[in-house]
Amino acid sequence: AAGLRFATMLLQRSESPDEAVSQLAGDTGNIAEYLMAEVLQKQTDDVQALLLRTSVVDVLQPGLIEELAGRAAARSAARTLAALAGGNVLVEALPDHPGWYRYHPFLRDLLRAELAHQSRSRFVRLHKKAADWYAREGRLGPAVGMAAAVGAWSDVSAYVVDSLSIGEVLLGHDPAGLDHDLRKMPSGVTDPAASVVRAALALADRDPDRCAEELGRAVETAAPVSVHDRAVELAADIVEGLE
Repeated sequence: AAGLRFATMLLQRSESPDEAVSQLAGDTGNIAEYLMAEVLQKQTDDVQALLLRTSVVDVLQPGLIEELAGRAAARSAARTLAALAGGNVLVEALPDHPGWYRYHPFLRDLLRAELAHQSRSRFVRLHKKAADWYAREGRLGPAVGMAAAVGAWSDVSAYVVDSLSIGEVLLGHDPAGLDHDLRKMPSGVTDPAASVVRAALALADRDPDRCAEELGRAVETAAPVSVHDRAVELAADIVEGLE
């Protein structure tokens, strides 16, 4: 279906059908160049910015759209995506969820690559914005996944600890799909919440020595003066109580 859509769009714009067919018969690089030239670069600057900023997530939904679009474009972002979907510019509306959209995976990956190429710091910042939004919405799995994707391990640990989800890690129950991402956390992350999460993982692995070592690091660096720090202390107490 994606190939037919690419072919239709290219042939409609081409003055030489034979040349267009030859481009379509090429490799993925040709298609990528076509998408950049015919889809992205022919949009207005504001639409290009919206496409790039919102490409960091797989599915766009009300609230998250505005969060990623930025203050200046927040009011018009949903209308712009609706217009793009109506114009068949590789933006698809989800029929069962009004106001939800997604990009074709190939276009989404291309947009992400272009965003990272233009500004790695903006790429990371937008991942963190999406992660924070998911966390506020109580969606721990996507929050952890988005933050882990850009190596924001202190944020990852904070989401787990502040949501009091350390018990899920301890018991090995993983309804939010956390385990895969949490086990990627480097040992060098010194945040006290990270130490508690690693301690919980160690205990789930029945490694009490490593658990005690990580708890020691958490106690040494924690300062219970904020809500987050108190959550770290509570999580550490839970892990230690089950050690």
